Amino acid sequence: IGLSKSWKRCFKSLLPNAYQSNDSTRMTLAFFTLSALDLLGEGPDKFPAKERNGYRDWILSCQHPITGGFCGSPNHRLPDSAYEGTQNGRKPDFEPASLTATFFAMLNLNFVGSITQANRTGMWKWLKTLQRKDGSFGEMVTAQGEVYGSRDMRICLCAAAVRWMLRLDPSFGERKDDDIDVDALVKHITNSEVCGTGPMTAGKGY
Repeated sequence: IGLSKSWKRCFKSLLPNAYQSNDSTRMTLAFFTLSALDLLGEGPDKFPAKERNGYRDWILSCQHPITGGFCGSPNHRLPDSAYEGTQNGRKPDFEPASLTATFFAMLNLNFVGSITQANRTGMWKWLKTLQRKDGSFGEMVTAQGEVYGSRDMRICLCAAAVRWMLRLDPSFGERKDDDIDVDALVKHITNSEVCGTGPMTAGKGY
């Protein structure tokens, strides 16, 4: 019971001091909190509908209005009015959506809502822009179109998981042309195996 109360306090009020500086990863912290409550039998299915919908709306408020990906915190996403009238609907280097935040946002939505309530088509197209020519993935894309982030296998995992959760659905206007290059991703992963027989490395450039 004490453990459950501790997780609920983290979820509904202020985080412990050690975590309050991690504002950019609030989406991730929310997932681990929801998961812990679910394992303890006090998950979102036990929340009042109004409360559950409130958490869903908080998650959706973190979706970037231009890229379709999710930001790690509402503080990393400007109001829609900030993007109105800008060239191509974008401003240079404003709180780009993060692949890891998008991964955790989708997991969180499955706790308190549905990923169909998010801008699926935007996410689907945005995911492809995160892939490099060598098949690896970065965490975000700058306004200049540069893929930012290391070639870490954990990022590749997030990309593959987001793709799997989204799935190709023509009813949402999604086309195969907007899909990632799966073969290139597989090649990048296999190329990270040491001498072809040893353990996998974290990825080139990690």
